[in-house]
Amino acid sequence: MGTAIVAVMFLAVSRIDGGWSAFWMIASEHNKFQMFHLNSNLLVPENFTGRNTFFTAAAFGLFMYLPGYAVSQNMIQRYVCAGSLAHGRGVVVLSAAINTGLGLLFLLVGTALFAFYSQPGGDGLPIAGAAIAKEDQILPYFVATQLPGVGLVGLILAGLFAAAMSTIDSGINGVTSVIVYDWLSGKELPLRTGRILTAVLGVVVIGAAILVPVLGDTVFDIITTIAGTSLGMLLAIYLLGMFMPHVNLPGVLAGLAVGLICFAFVWIWTDIPKWWFGAFTIFPTFFAGAIASLFFPKPPESALEKTLLRGKKEQQV
Repeated sequence: MGTAIVAVMFLAVSRIDGGWSAFWMIASEHNKFQMFHLNSNLLVPENFTGRNTFFTAAAFGLFMYLPGYAVSQNMIQRYVCAGSLAHGRGVVVLSAAINTGLGLLFLLVGTALFAFYSQPGGDGLPIAGAAIAKEDQILPYFVATQLPGVGLVGLILAGLFAAAMSTIDSGINGVTSVIVYDWLSGKELPLRTGRILTAVLGVVVIGAAILVPVLGDTVFDIITTIAGTSLGMLLAIYLLGMFMPHVNLPGVLAGLAVGLICFAFVWIWTDIPKWWFGAFTIFPTFFAGAIASLFFPKPPESALEKTLLRGKKEQQV
């Protein structure tokens, strides 16, 4: 995937009259390299609703990327497989460095495509609903129309399939591990049962892929909605387990119900941008779960072993 993106970027710049200097000039004229957009009046709504403001970036980091890297099952398994706390931290640092580089690369590719279509005499950006169906298709449209004989179509398809398969198989493996070790108490399952379980989860993933377009107009909107809701509530559950020793299962379930209700209300009856959805699932789930747990019996002492708070108490003793 990285190789394909780099190739697209260089080929796009090579098709801009003036090359890299023209690419830089066009991008600068349209403020494509301005990283921090922020109104001097910090409390104006535009600072929170605009797609490219500082607060918007903070919302993406806190409510989408943080849950994805902190509590998603496929990431948790990677940390555990690292072998130690120090190695787990190294995984986080390495992942942050690689993703920062990839993020910069994707920024440059998008800017290169913008400069190509916006250059004097250019065709202008493809319009969704005319040349392309959605904005997501600008990059493959460029490859198909401008680089048909370069052989990049196969490379890009290979990169996309590799990225998709690496995400799907780790997710299925994570869910399977939860089912076997948490729900079935680590029972030794025959190979046939494992295959059936994997096939069922695969069908569920295919069904979800068919249904998710209703969540947003673009892939980024869809990812933001899913991460802000499901992973947001999962982060709230982790925070409850880490910082609230009195929390119990009925309280957590009540918190999840409140989080779902708040999310449904925000999604259906308001026009709050999707990148804030996580805030309306994490905080209601956390506070409702903490309060509801007060009305049910506390968990046994054995359930608190090796938790964050108990570990700190043992270190102090």
